[in-house]
Amino acid sequence: HVLGLIVGLREFVANPFGHGVGSGGVMGEAGQLVDWQRAQAIGSADVPVESAIGVMLYQLGIGSAIFLGLLIAMAHKLAALYVRYRVPVQLFGFTAIATICANAFFQEEAFFSPLALGLCLLLSGLALGDATRQED
Repeated sequence: HVLGLIVGLREFVANPFGHGVGSGGVMGEAGQLVDWQRAQAIGSADVPVESAIGVMLYQLGIGSAIFLGLLIAMAHKLAALYVRYRVPVQLFGFTAIATICANAFFQEEAFFSPLALGLCLLLSGLALGDATRQED
């Protein structure tokens, strides 16, 4: 997982505009042909794999800042709402988003699995909508 993150960061620095959607990750052809013995020997894989952050930086480049910024803004808003209203689902949303984002450095499925971030964002959106309705 770390080997895939390293190459994702390295390739982001080399090409900050990205390589295009579908060009990295374990689902791509190159991702399925990774020689893990060689990757461990040299300290990085040939293509970014097994790291959602690494794959996203490789594919989208600086465009990934939009998605990451959205997640950070949503987590920040949920934390502020929890401090104000003490609704447990707001704390859940903040904690889940922060945990999944931390996990995304070392697991590719963290962002892209519907049962991971998708379900969390659905519940967090409901919490944000409820808080917005209460403020009106």
